[in-house]
Order: sequence, then structure tokens, then C-alpha cells
Amino acid sequence: MTDPEPPADTIRRAAAHLRTLAAGASLLPWRTRSRFADDPDGAAAITTGDGGDLLHGASGTRGRSPWLRGGDARYIAALDPAVGLDLADLLDAQADTGDVLVLTLARRILGGQA
Repeated sequence: MTDPEPPADTIRRAAAHLRTLAAGASLLPWRTRSRFADDPDGAAAITTGDGGDLLHGASGTRGRSPWLRGGDARYIAALDPAVGLDLADLLDAQADTGDVLVLTLARRILGGQA
């Protein structure tokens, strides 16, 4: 039986994965736009740096982009690719510390159970 991947390697692999995902994402910054001006906490769209919608597809209403629940949209926009790149740098900086929380985060990023 071979030894499992060293924790530092797992963390660095997660950092590289985040960088790849961020490089393939839409233009920054990601922002939210409320669907209705009088309901800023309601449904919202996420827009990209070029002003386009991040979410595409039919919404059932002709000419209208799909919408997300306001809280979901704000959360997604807060974790845009710039945050992913910063998080990748943080993971690389902490890879050799042996920190269990950093390793858990890396495993979550890679899709495994922590």
C-alpha cells in the first residue's frame, strides 16, 4: 500500500486547482443587481466586469435573464475569481504548516470530504 499524498502536496494541488478555475471564469468584478429597485434584498442577478449576466438561460419570461435569491447572489459575487486567487496564494503560503484547517479547506476545494 502506498502512502497517501502528503498534506502539503494536497494543499498545493488545491491552490493550483483554484487558479485554473479562476482563470476560466468571467471578467471581474462580479456584482449583484436587484431585480426590483424597491426590493434590494429580493431576487438578484450577478453581473460580470463587462456588464453581462453571469447566469444565462431561459427564465420563463421573454427577454428577462434568470435570477437568484438575493442572498445567494450576494454570496456568489463575494467569492468571485479574485477571492479564489487570493485564497490560492494563502493556501500556498500555509502549505507547509501542517494546519488541519488549511488541509480541510484544500480537500473541500478538491471535492473530497474533509
